Amino acid sequence: MTSQVQQCVYCGERDGTEKDHAVGRLFFPKPRPNNLVTVPACGECNRGMSKDEEYVRAVLLSLMDTEDASAADRLRADELRRSFERDEGKPLANLILSSIEWVHIQTPAGIMLPSKVPVIGAETDRMYRVFIKIVKGLYYRWKGESLPSDYEVIVYLPGVGEPLQEVLPQAIRFVAERGVLHKFGDGSSFVYWIRDGEELPDQSYWLLSFYCAVPILAATRRKE
Repeated sequence: MTSQVQQCVYCGERDGTEKDHAVGRLFFPKPRPNNLVTVPACGECNRGMSKDEEYVRAVLLSLMDTEDASAADRLRADELRRSFERDEGKPLANLILSSIEWVHIQTPAGIMLPSKVPVIGAETDRMYRVFIKIVKGLYYRWKGESLPSDYEVIVYLPGVGEPLQEVLPQAIRFVAERGVLHKFGDGSSFVYWIRDGEELPDQSYWLLSFYCAVPILAATRRKE
């Protein structure tokens, strides 16, 4: 008796005949945590994101290495770079670093927010693809099923211009304080929080934190 092949959790179109790490292994230095999450994926989705993941890792490490980052974050970034055996991402990180600018955000009412945010002059489409992939994979781990086809993942990148920018710090705090925390290993490379949509049952809220320094806010919702 043959078992039914599950669909790929990412595209929802092809058979998930392979196992893919929801959060790519390359985000973790060796020795890697033993509780990394794998999900059913098709071959195309499994292998089609590797270059984008390398790019995003370089961006995240660059954000830790800006002049506005704390000394501890810059030291951690240096340690992480040294700990990754493959070093081809370093020139890419240096290139990305030169395209990041830290700016103040002004609300529509004309109020200048006190904290600066990084404006990422990078290929944001690649970042969206990777973070959407991560949320879809972790959603499968959370619910035991793929995100329904009539739902979507929305990702909010710092300083990219979404309407949420002016309240982004409060939204991040909301999910961190009221969500459920999950760690991979000791949490030094990646942790995430899930906040179920109690007020809006069709939604869930996600906070992804890389290297104890770079928070990414995301949400799942029914497509409009």
